[in-house]
Amino acid sequence: MTPLRQRMVEDMRVRNLSANTQRAYLQQVSAFAKHFGRSPAMLGPEEIRAWQLHLVEVRQLARSSLVTATAALRFLYTVTLKRDWAVDDIVMSKQPRTLPVILSREEVTAFFESIRSLKHRAILMTAYAGGRAYRTDLQDFMGFAGIRQPDEFRIVTRAHVLAWRKVFEDRALSGATIRRKLAALSSLFEYLCERNAVDFNPVKGAKRPKVDSHVGRTPALGDHQVRALLDAPDPATLKGQRDRAMLAVLLYHGLRREELCLLKVSDIYGRRGVLHLRVHGKGGRTRYVPLHPASAERLHTYLEAAGHAVTPAAALLQPIRKTGNAITADDLYKCVLAYAAQARISVEGLGVHSLRATAATNALDHEADIAKVQEWLGHANIATTRIYDRGRSRPEDSPTFKVAY
Repeated sequence: MTPLRQRMVEDMRVRNLSANTQRAYLQQVSAFAKHFGRSPAMLGPEEIRAWQLHLVEVRQLARSSLVTATAALRFLYTVTLKRDWAVDDIVMSKQPRTLPVILSREEVTAFFESIRSLKHRAILMTAYAGGRAYRTDLQDFMGFAGIRQPDEFRIVTRAHVLAWRKVFEDRALSGATIRRKLAALSSLFEYLCERNAVDFNPVKGAKRPKVDSHVGRTPALGDHQVRALLDAPDPATLKGQRDRAMLAVLLYHGLRREELCLLKVSDIYGRRGVLHLRVHGKGGRTRYVPLHPASAERLHTYLEAAGHAVTPAAALLQPIRKTGNAITADDLYKCVLAYAAQARISVEGLGVHSLRATAATNALDHEADIAKVQEWLGHANIATTRIYDRGRSRPEDSPTFKVAY
């Protein structure tokens, strides 16, 4: 070992650099010296520049390798050799400014279908579907700001964001909706900042309206509307049998639509003598929900007619034509709206989540323990469950009428 190499090793040990870093730095310095056939102590900025060009143009190293090579030379010349020329003369390789690739719907579907782990698929599908409203919000902003190409996000300023927010305030949108739209845009810019695609997040610091987190916004259906919706699908067709089962599972068990899409035939099984649904929820958490008799009957009828009851790994609810695949969240949404229209149910903001809200509200109205409802719905925080406790807002339940003198 040469004295210079020994000195560099000691300098790295004193600074507690990891063994891997020490090894990588020594390899890079050795390659540098070998390239010129001289000791690094006899080389300077011109040779370093020529070496970097050689790594980029001839050896075509990846950026991570270029960074390691440059960091090794910076350490050698500034710490070990204590050269008096500026360290900035050893230029670091810059991360290319690129915008992320956007997948098509078909590519997203193929990606999800390639994931064998139900837990991992649940996590990713939940994250993707949770961004459904976000994507609409981002498209809205792009239209407002006149953005047609991804690169044009770089010209967005705080003034654009404030003007966009003013449009919502003038339209009297709810505080929760405005917060969601700003959060969508902020999330995008945070991601672009991490990728070095933009220099800053123009949404950061923009004031967001306060919202009452204790008031539920999702509409819930009344009992007569639920009965009409459950009876809407035609029981004489396979599609009708599937959709009758689908609506029953949503309305009797309060599942999220992504959780319903992830169900397999094997997720229906006996537990302590009672049929259960094994539900793959948010954050990879699994919960076990007893199967309501009405749901069990409809599921049995559908599975017998569809013919995949004997295939445990098969998706529980499948498209009528593309059998073998699971129905998508979009399929569920369209079905719910179609049957609501057929049953003449006109409720503003009605969607798949309304059926979850309906199940939760109904359970609480019938004096189900709120902690049990929290577990049943898969809520991490009981405050979220309280949103569905509509009985708290009924005047007749106020403590005012419990006071007696």
